[in-house]
Amino acid sequence: MKKLSLSGLEDYLALIARRKWWALAPLLLLTAMVIFVSRLLPDIYVSETLILVEPELPSDFVKDFVNISIEKRLREIQEAVLSRTNLLRIINEFETGLKNYRGLDAERRVTALRNDINIEFETERGLDSPVLGFRISYQNQDPQIAQKITSRLASLFIEYDNRNRVQLVSGTTDFLNSELEKVSKGLEQADQAVKEVKARYRYELPDQTETTLRTLDRLQTQMQTNTEALDRFVSLRLSLERQLSETPPTILEQVADRGSSGKDASSTLAAEYRAKERAYRELTSKYKEEHPDVQRLKAELDRLRKEIPPGDLIDKPESTVSKTVTKPNPVYQNLATQLREVKTEIGIRERERNWIQAEIGKNTQRLQNAPEREQELASVLRGYDESKKQYEDLKNKLAQAKLAESLQTKTKGTHFTIVDPPNFPFQPSKPHRSKIILLGFCLSLALGLATALCVEVVDQKLWTQQEVEKLLGVPVLVEIPEILSEQELRDEKKTKIVRIVTPVIIIIISIGLLYLLCTAPKMKALVALYLGRLSNL
Repeated sequence: MKKLSLSGLEDYLALIARRKWWALAPLLLLTAMVIFVSRLLPDIYVSETLILVEPELPSDFVKDFVNISIEKRLREIQEAVLSRTNLLRIINEFETGLKNYRGLDAERRVTALRNDINIEFETERGLDSPVLGFRISYQNQDPQIAQKITSRLASLFIEYDNRNRVQLVSGTTDFLNSELEKVSKGLEQADQAVKEVKARYRYELPDQTETTLRTLDRLQTQMQTNTEALDRFVSLRLSLERQLSETPPTILEQVADRGSSGKDASSTLAAEYRAKERAYRELTSKYKEEHPDVQRLKAELDRLRKEIPPGDLIDKPESTVSKTVTKPNPVYQNLATQLREVKTEIGIRERERNWIQAEIGKNTQRLQNAPEREQELASVLRGYDESKKQYEDLKNKLAQAKLAESLQTKTKGTHFTIVDPPNFPFQPSKPHRSKIILLGFCLSLALGLATALCVEVVDQKLWTQQEVEKLLGVPVLVEIPEILSEQELRDEKKTKIVRIVTPVIIIIISIGLLYLLCTAPKMKALVALYLGRLSNL
């Protein structure tokens, strides 16, 4: 077998001329099939809507608790809208209009509907720019169904966005409410603990230190005063006890016996005066005039002198018989009374000293306990401050959450607005039949040329004089034409007819099979689905 050699354009043209039927048959067959298929493709109508992302209020005014980006929100909503459940709900709702989905199972229906939906996000510039809006489009053979499903998809986007935002903000509000209740109970417990510590150690707290020091100073002064007074009363008691030991408890007195008439009042006062006068002389012999007992007796003598008539104070001769009487010594009684009073005062001063010492010890202990109580109070106050800070923080967040919830209910946050409602397509957007036919023709031509080249490689012959001379290396002297008999001529003619008729028959059979395939009840929906995919070209 000789090696195929094509050196120029003439060789290629000669090859095409020799193998023209091998090139024309695939070209005509495939082109006819492409034309037929393009005519079978249904008209596809596309309905589109534009939804704008409205910006929210500035965060300086109201904090947005939906802190995820617009892109992420849209992706999440897109996944929710294009979920199997929603798509099945849309298919059931518009089942009468979705003729091209009939005969398919549920999964293929969902896949077909999802493929017919197109969502495009529009940004200001570049991929990292914020989303300004998005377009939703749906294609179907029925323009009215295309418009209705597009409108349904747009409403689902807005519905899911509003629902998600309200649920998120409401959930945040409920969570903050529950947490605020817990923190409020903790704050009440911390406040009660602070009150209990302050009540239990009311006088040992740091703010009472200054008061305690002043109290100690005052108690020290009282203690000094009490000690001085006690020393003075002890000295007085010793003096009175000595005087009392030196003074007789009774005295003898000569009393005139007046018979049954008894003593008159003046005589009695005179006798009392004389007794106190003797006691006064005894005290003045021992003490100075400034002594309190001396002054007291002197005052009593002056009083008695005013009450006794002057004549009664002169000694008169006794007209009656006198007798000696034992009487209590008034000086002794007076000293005894003073001693009792001094002892009472000493007892009072001693009780006062014990009380002062107890108070000094109590206040001293308070000062010693002050650092420990300060630490304990600081620990309790620290817990209270933390609880209060957490309470105030949650309270502010709850107020912001309620404001954000009100913001969402009034659609003042970031929300979607339909700028372009779904349009009713009057003209089909697909398929582009001219492009399909042109592409099919190019592919058929390439396939025909490839077939002719393959046949040339397999069935090689010497066609020209130059090929013979090149192969044998000798010049050709004579060309003898091909001599065919009548039978061979008839066979050649039949062969040419077969070559012409065979592609036509194949084309007709292929078109018929395609037609039967497209009109079969069980296969019609599946074929329509794939033809619809092809119509997107």
